[in-house]
Amino acid sequence: MALNCLKFLVIFIEKLGSLRAWFLQPNVRMEERNRHSKSGINQILEKYRRQFRIDENLNYYSKANYKIAERKYLKYVLEYGDVSKTDQ
Repeated sequence: MALNCLKFLVIFIEKLGSLRAWFLQPNVRMEERNRHSKSGINQILEKYRRQFRIDENLNYYSKANYKIAERKYLKYVLEYGDVSKTDQ
């Protein structure tokens, strides 16, 4: 009985080691999924950046202040929604 338990334990530990190696190896599908979700976020950000890049803003802000204002605009739009839509 004790010998069977010992064999089971050895087999279990070997399997656990192979499971650990399986979890640690890079998962290509997960990386692709993360890349696609990031590209969706990037697309949304680019859409709002284009909305912010109007002549009025480009001519008004210096380069450093433009980046700060753009970030504030992006943060506002992502938090409260699209400002170009009006509620009627």
